[in-house]
Amino acid sequence: MNLILLAQTPWLLVLYSVLHGSFDAFDRVSTNVMWPNYFGRKYLGSIRGVSTTAMVIGSSLGPLPFGAFFDLFGSFFEIILLMMIFPLVAGIACFLSPPPKKEVT
Repeated sequence: MNLILLAQTPWLLVLYSVLHGSFDAFDRVSTNVMWPNYFGRKYLGSIRGVSTTAMVIGSSLGPLPFGAFFDLFGSFFEIILLMMIFPLVAGIACFLSPPPKKEVT
């Protein structure tokens, strides 16, 4: 269960922030290593540009389901539980994706 849902004191929210920041920093470092390994360096700028655009669009549309669920249920609890499915699906997709194969030229 998400720590932000269970937080009863400000210190638990601080703990959540520290953990979230640590995992985010690890993600940024590992992502910058994995992208060239999977896609190569030749078109990496174009690929990153398209994916960054998709992330910005997703970030701008992200508050809409939160607002809709808050209007329906009167809290964010339900939408946070529903959104916890996405990291699970992404993790499964990561394990199922084939490793990169380098072409020897």
